[in-house]
Amino acid sequence: MMSGAFLLMLSPKAWVILTLLFTQFPGGSLLGVVLIALVFTLNNLAAFVIWALAGQAMAGLFRSAASARLLNMIFAAALASVAVWMLVA
Repeated sequence: MMSGAFLLMLSPKAWVILTLLFTQFPGGSLLGVVLIALVFTLNNLAAFVIWALAGQAMAGLFRSAASARLLNMIFAAALASVAVWMLVA
C-alpha cells in the first residue's frame, strides 16, 4: 500500500491535473486552493480504495486456470472489438 501511495505522489499525471485545475481559478484565495486540493485528494482516495478492494475481491474469482483462461478470452474479445471499432469509425 505504501508503494502505491508513493507512486501516486510521484505521478506526473496527478501533478499536471492539479496544476491545470488551479489555472481554472485565477486570483483565487489560498483557502480556495487548499479546499480544491483537499476535495481532489479525498476523491482520489475514495476512488483508489474502491478500485483496490474491487480488484482484491475479483482476484479470488480468477485463481484457477480455467477462470484465468476465461478472463483472458474476455480481454481478447474486448481488445478485438476496440480494434474493429477503430477500423470502422
